[in-house]
Amino acid sequence: MLPLIAGLAAASAIKQVSGLSVDLRWPNDLLIGPRKTGGILVEARTEGDKIAYAVVGIGINVHQQEFAAHLATPATSLDQESNRRISRQALLIALLKSLEREATALVDPVAAETIPKRVEQASTWVRDRQVEVHGPQACTGLTAGWTTKDFSSSTPPTDSSV
Repeated sequence: MLPLIAGLAAASAIKQVSGLSVDLRWPNDLLIGPRKTGGILVEARTEGDKIAYAVVGIGINVHQQEFAAHLATPATSLDQESNRRISRQALLIALLKSLEREATALVDPVAAETIPKRVEQASTWVRDRQVEVHGPQACTGLTAGWTTKDFSSSTPPTDSSV
């Protein structure tokens, strides 16, 4: 669930500061149109059935103007998409507030139940999208959304582990 709430938080912060809408390409990409403007990486360690710790990394292209041409997904920045200079400080403040709000929701069982649906609403990639997975177990298919069993095995961490 941590990559999901990080995506929701980043999309909210970007919208608040720049006015731009972000499409969440699960599990870790932040897209504006067909171009990638950021990404999320979560590393966690569990001890038994509890999360010992988690580190969430969020990278957002803010001022960058040039990108390598050979990228699998073309890149962009908030400045390019908004045609103005975006304040990194304002974005950071908005992101930290959004992360706090989403982390609080994660430890509230009622609020946590809404997270998959909110991600689905923020993503055109969760349902009815032709996708191709690369690597040793390469496959193609059509996304069909999530079911409650997709998240039933995950238990929200306690307040002390968020």
